[in-house]
Amino acid sequence: MASGVSVAAEVVTALQDLKIRHKYKYVIYHIAGGEVRNQALDNINSEDKNNEYNTEYQKQRHQGFVEELKGGEQANTCRYAVYDFSILDQKEGDTAARKTNKILFIVWCPDTASVKDKMLYASSKDAVKKALGSGITEVQATDLSELSFDYFWEKAQSK
Repeated sequence: MASGVSVAAEVVTALQDLKIRHKYKYVIYHIAGGEVRNQALDNINSEDKNNEYNTEYQKQRHQGFVEELKGGEQANTCRYAVYDFSILDQKEGDTAARKTNKILFIVWCPDTASVKDKMLYASSKDAVKKALGSGITEVQATDLSELSFDYFWEKAQSK
């Protein structure tokens, strides 16, 4: 809490719902009133479950995530997100691809954000990561190329 920003209990609850109960595909957080809070929760539906490892379907779902993270009218605002990224991972020498999910912690600080906003999110990041716990891969993004499906794929496979 170096920035004086605290993490609301709802943040941890939403992560548990995403990670353990598979209730959400992603959760987007923002800082409001000196606290990190949930901003958007994306529920998983039956179509998502049927297409969890369908790469083309996941790319379409990912595009919706990117649009929501960018924030429309608030496009120049930093945000955090946790994303349940589903991949088929085939290591060299494996005969079949392995289904796996990686939980990604995204720190979205666009180049166009104010310096004050960037500093607030950078100085609060460790408190958020600590509240979220271990087993999460961090992705720092400052432009749209770092929010691409392929970039997330690389990050998900790297750890």
